[in-house]
Amino acid sequence: MPNGFEGSDTDWERLEAPLRSVDWRLQVFALRHMLPLSKNGRGGHEWPERSFRWGTPVSRLIQLFLKDPNTLSHNLWICASEDRDGMRYWKEATLKEGVTIEQMAADLPSLLSDALKMVRRWTSADLVPVTQVGVFKG
Repeated sequence: MPNGFEGSDTDWERLEAPLRSVDWRLQVFALRHMLPLSKNGRGGHEWPERSFRWGTPVSRLIQLFLKDPNTLSHNLWICASEDRDGMRYWKEATLKEGVTIEQMAADLPSLLSDALKMVRRWTSADLVPVTQVGVFKG
């Protein structure tokens, strides 16, 4: 995923339109499962995406995000992570990759339910170390 959006307002509207078309489905899912729903990263126009993130000490994430701005294809991705002993541990899976919102819209409720079941099953013991926490490498 690119590190933020650097285009015009018109470009942003084109990129975010597919996600807006399924926002109501995502809101229904969020209410049904009492999950927080966020949009477009931390700063608003970071990148077109929708996320459900919850949990402690294991943080769980279900994310639907724009993969390719040219084809308007999206990924549905899940992740569980935990910071312990100065390391970040995680487990992740891509459930749909490079498909349009139109291709997954009808199945979105069942895809999200499957994602929720899968990410909820992952425990701290399932996570593997991926990086040190708080260490900038650049």
